[in-house]
Amino acid sequence: MKKIIKFICFFISLCIFATCVTACGGTTEKVDTSKSQLYIGNYNTGYGTAWINALKARFEEDYKDYSFEEGKKGIQVFIDETVSGVDIASTLPGSRSEIFFTESVDYYNLYNLGLLKNIDKWVTADLTEYGENKSIEDKMDENSIEYFKTANGYYGLPFHATCHNIAYDRDLFDEYNLYFAADTSEETYPAAYTESNGKKIYKFINSNQLVKSAGVDGKIGTYDDGLPATFEQFFYLCDRLVANGIIPITWAGQYQLYFTELLMSLYANLEGVEQANLLYNFSGTADDIVTSIAGDGTVSTKSLEITEENAYELMQQKGRYDALDFADRLISNSDYYDATKCFSKAQTHKDAQNTFLLGRFSDNVERTAMLIDGVYWINEASGTFSSMEMKYGEQASASSRKIGFMPLPFASDDQIGQKYTFTDNLYGACFVNANVSDSRMNIIGEFLKYCHSNESLINFTQVTSAIKPFDYDIDANSEEYQNLTYYAQNLIEVINSSDIFYGKSNNVLFLDNISALRTVNGAIWNSTTNGMLYATPSTAINDGISGVDYFNGLANTFTKTYWEKSILRK
Repeated sequence: MKKIIKFICFFISLCIFATCVTACGGTTEKVDTSKSQLYIGNYNTGYGTAWINALKARFEEDYKDYSFEEGKKGIQVFIDETVSGVDIASTLPGSRSEIFFTESVDYYNLYNLGLLKNIDKWVTADLTEYGENKSIEDKMDENSIEYFKTANGYYGLPFHATCHNIAYDRDLFDEYNLYFAADTSEETYPAAYTESNGKKIYKFINSNQLVKSAGVDGKIGTYDDGLPATFEQFFYLCDRLVANGIIPITWAGQYQLYFTELLMSLYANLEGVEQANLLYNFSGTADDIVTSIAGDGTVSTKSLEITEENAYELMQQKGRYDALDFADRLISNSDYYDATKCFSKAQTHKDAQNTFLLGRFSDNVERTAMLIDGVYWINEASGTFSSMEMKYGEQASASSRKIGFMPLPFASDDQIGQKYTFTDNLYGACFVNANVSDSRMNIIGEFLKYCHSNESLINFTQVTSAIKPFDYDIDANSEEYQNLTYYAQNLIEVINSSDIFYGKSNNVLFLDNISALRTVNGAIWNSTTNGMLYATPSTAINDGISGVDYFNGLANTFTKTYWEKSILRK
């Protein structure tokens, strides 16, 4: 996102959200025949309903005196819960919902089935009525435009930008000085590290050295100062945490998919967006196909021109090896996490969130420094934040806690400073149901424009602490920015300095094989090792499969024969 806009909106309080009625079937809100109606389907998971309730309240207020239909004044918005994934296609024809916000969307399948309405007119129109001189399309990046713009125009838009990453407790990091010291030539400060038997011994900041290291971006004075820039530093940090009696990290044992998606984020950042996209456009040069791994861990690679015929070799990109090496080093050290939780189906994602948040306040919960989860987790944990605030006071609220987005570390020092790659991997989409009549499109189109105005995009971030993949920003000097959660502020800084990897394209071969190649619940992390097919790297490594063996098993799964038979269908 470009940093080019100023925030000009007011904020709807959460107490208003709570009064909005949103469920189909159980609603107590009656149709007001003096007003026009609009029906929206919202997938109620991580991002919840508060943001869409706020949008409903603002739209109804702003258009209370406007006539969309003859003889009527004002608008009434009804919000229904909807489904995601493969279930969407079967529900659309009979649904009353006109606009959908959902995820795991096979956009081109819905398009080819004729289930989506053309919205090109509203996507390409300038948002002048909202004080803007650009269109929704103008706010989209090139990859989004290329994907969502069909030969016949737009039939959908991105919904959210979601990656699975590592959140860290900055309050804890501040308390224990868990930041790496800067490597500075000033005599005032000691060296950032020493060496012992060829191994770096890193130093953390203290009262004598307050300058933090540059972090993954290689620049001092930015959001990631002092955070681990490499795998080596990350695990050195974990050792430091263990020495202080703190559990380094946790995640949902019930959903190992979260860990797999972290590996996807690691892989994309290690490779960069251009290299990661090779599996989705099948065109270009792969820079680092692994050819051998020596006993001492030395990796040899080759470059390879990628086509549809040989793209199976991308399963051997070094970024995949490095991501699995990270997983191996983390999971193989049981001091770094609580295995009774992180590999137990009894620990849900909300349990992991609660452990991460409560450790600071409750003597009955072990202090935990980091959490693997989707970027929506702050919003998802809103109930926990509220109950903690009631019990422990304002210091425990979401607005007061300093929870940061930790940019993922690189595998080696020479990668520090390369542009960060943010992975949007949940295939979120907004679209209009094809079953609506053309006469309804003036209402629907206006709502689409309204919810993609700068004011509405920023309101989404205010409510969810997450991001939509459009060109918007909040003035860092504004009161509204200062009132964002610390996590949301971090996320904005990350997005503003990153490429976004979407893990999808409009390439026909990809679309024909989306169930196998998609970043979520696909087959691209399936490994055949010791005659067994594993779909979950973290579970396999916990069962004793090494990261190297799991990596080699990717090639055993994605063989030339498999590719030709199952993907190319020769």
